[in-house]
Amino acid sequence: MATELRLFAPGDGAAPPELAGRSTQQAVLSRCLADLVGGTAPPHNVVLVGPRGNGKTVLLNWFKAACVDAPSVEVLALTPRDIPTPPALMDALLPRRGLAKLVSRLPRKVGIASVASAEWSPARNGWRNLAEDLAARCRRRPLVILLDEAHTLDLDVGSALLNASQRVRADAPFLLVLAGTPGLPAHLNAMDTSFWGRLGEGLLGVGRLTDAAASAALTKPLTRHDVEIDAGALDAVVDNSQHYPYFIQLWGDALWQWHLANPNARLTTAATAAVQGAVTARVANYHEGRYQELAAGGLLPAATAIAPLFQGSMNATASNQEVDSALLAAGLKDSADRFAASEGLNRLSYMWRPPGQLPPVLWSVGIPSLTTYVLEHAPESAIEGVSTREKTPMSDNKELDGRRGIGPQSKGDDVFRRRMRLHQSWYRDQVLKVPYGTGPTKSRTSLCGNMLTKESAEAGLNFLTPDIFEVAKKRLEKQRRKEGSGVVDEFRLLRNMLTSQTMCFNLFGEMASDHQLATRLAQALWGNQIANVLDLRIEWAPQPASAYLNDRTAFDAFLEYETVAGDVGFVGIKTKLTEPFSEKDYDKPEYRRWMQQPCPWKEDARSEVAAKVHNQLWRDHLLAWSLLRHSNANYAEGRFAVVYHPEDKRCISIIRGYRDLLNDTDTTFCDFNLAQIASAWEPLAGEWLSKFRQRYLALDDSEGANVKA
Repeated sequence: MATELRLFAPGDGAAPPELAGRSTQQAVLSRCLADLVGGTAPPHNVVLVGPRGNGKTVLLNWFKAACVDAPSVEVLALTPRDIPTPPALMDALLPRRGLAKLVSRLPRKVGIASVASAEWSPARNGWRNLAEDLAARCRRRPLVILLDEAHTLDLDVGSALLNASQRVRADAPFLLVLAGTPGLPAHLNAMDTSFWGRLGEGLLGVGRLTDAAASAALTKPLTRHDVEIDAGALDAVVDNSQHYPYFIQLWGDALWQWHLANPNARLTTAATAAVQGAVTARVANYHEGRYQELAAGGLLPAATAIAPLFQGSMNATASNQEVDSALLAAGLKDSADRFAASEGLNRLSYMWRPPGQLPPVLWSVGIPSLTTYVLEHAPESAIEGVSTREKTPMSDNKELDGRRGIGPQSKGDDVFRRRMRLHQSWYRDQVLKVPYGTGPTKSRTSLCGNMLTKESAEAGLNFLTPDIFEVAKKRLEKQRRKEGSGVVDEFRLLRNMLTSQTMCFNLFGEMASDHQLATRLAQALWGNQIANVLDLRIEWAPQPASAYLNDRTAFDAFLEYETVAGDVGFVGIKTKLTEPFSEKDYDKPEYRRWMQQPCPWKEDARSEVAAKVHNQLWRDHLLAWSLLRHSNANYAEGRFAVVYHPEDKRCISIIRGYRDLLNDTDTTFCDFNLAQIASAWEPLAGEWLSKFRQRYLALDDSEGANVKA
């Protein structure tokens, strides 16, 4: 029954149900064990280094079990608390030497450790050489010492242990395995030894998992218990965990508990939404503990300064120069202070340098989401002076206007956003043939490959045709006169080539100015019951808002049409390029009043529709439903449509999960990817659609573009 109640293991060093993604480390340790079983010492000791929560203790425990199962191999598991002094070390390694217990009670200055010979010589008692006695023990039976938390090991104890290990391994089958946080190499360097670093393959990094390993860590234990998890739910969990083993175990535990309460249900995005609040709370508690460590160590300003180098990124890296520049910009003028700060952040696993890198050695982030937590919670005094990695004192001037090429990219992007940013940068350089500008907001001066200069923006180059640019200018003028509803960010619309709003204008702008064309294109998507398109508005919501959802929810595009029966219908449209859906769980009575049955949503989905993962979809859909069901409704039919990029796997997964919440008979929700729309419109549209394909869909054109990071 205990196994049923607790499958996953989100605890300190607890063995997970699936040790995924550690085959490299396991192979090295297994080869060392094979040497010991064969009666010889491995060619090196082993040092496991990595941020907390990645499973170093789990690996030690796995290897301990393997040693116990091996013939005639003895294993001794220790922590620095077990061996706080040199006499305690000798007592642990040679427990029959009772004198060690007596000496351990004496003042430490009475005894010394001779580093050259590891010979322990109290003032009145000469001891035999530690290494010789330990070698004699190992010749009787191969010995493995596992030392966890080695970054806290006393320096004198460490010096004696490492020196003794070198001498013993020359004569007998002996292996020392150390595990610690990223500060361990520096700690070992402080010991009086000169050889520990010559480990070869024995220096092993233990960091976050690959995507495949993170998925396996979750799915394999569930599959062994006949529990199925949908691809969308799995993707959501793996993305949210950021491949951090401890967070994966948190998610696994929460989903397992949900399964026990719902034994006949599949794990869908509805299940992940149901447990996300509990997981988020536990993650926040973990972040708070790390945050307090940074604050206690006086490292919060430094942590805040370098956070933008890694914020929100799964695999971002930073060079020593980038870290140093960020710390300098934050006010650390002395190079020694900057070095101490970076090493302090390394010691606390905020960032680290994974071993085995080819030059240049780069910093990696310990937990990506922790950088976001730090920025959100740091006091103003810590944030002052923080800059982004791309910040430069330049703005729009002649020097900037002379810049061409792909331009700077963001190392904080996920795979899809990185690909789209590169393609937009390529399009600007190779198709528009104009320089890159600054952004992503008006107040920022970072050079970005996907940003247009002021001059290019004023010429309308973010739009595919002059007609579309005119539609955009009219919409902006309406906003300046405070007419209508919805909000358009003028700077982003005109200058940022990566925004969904600009893509919306480029997709529907021609239809806004040509209703005959709009009718043909609408019929291609929604059928010939559409007789005539009456209007197409971009960034619009019904008014007054209090009569509907009483918030600022708006459609990116709104198409109003006449049916063949003479009625009026509509399509409210959400367009999405690379921006994530809003991940806030908005909910209030004004929303719930529209949830009375019959409605599009299943009766048992009422508690799930507002979950963060699809909250924005629900609100947009709810706006369409309220417009259709309003007491003064003028519409006989209506629907909500989502338009997205075919390569946006995350969006596809969210839509799939949202559909699970809808009644099977619902006709008010639909979705199209851009490739489907382009194919449906191909016979009906002209050069404008060809430009749209090149701008947003022909990613092969920019494959291999020369990137300036």
